[in-house]
Amino acid sequence: MRALALALAEDSTPAGRLIGNKIVHPQSIDIAVAVEVPDGVMVPVIRNADKKPLRDLIGPYRELVSLARGKKLPPEMTGGSIATVTNYGVFGLTFG
Repeated sequence: MRALALALAEDSTPAGRLIGNKIVHPQSIDIAVAVEVPDGVMVPVIRNADKKPLRDLIGPYRELVSLARGKKLPPEMTGGSIATVTNYGVFGLTFG
């Protein structure tokens, strides 16, 4: 997550959004994390992920995962991300 946030902060071209006929680049690097819950997936967002050292991402990550799994994730903690991190490994998928 941290590596993705830093890469997008360095070059936000892949995170640009087409609005009308202009590409608009994000003002903040907000990264979502897919969290498996019993009836689907919830996607909480860590705001300004590029501005936080790795050690300061761990606590918010754990809190968001806990809130998502407990179905207590407020709407303002979802949406607006420019990228999502997921782990398809839990489904037994591999590359190659």
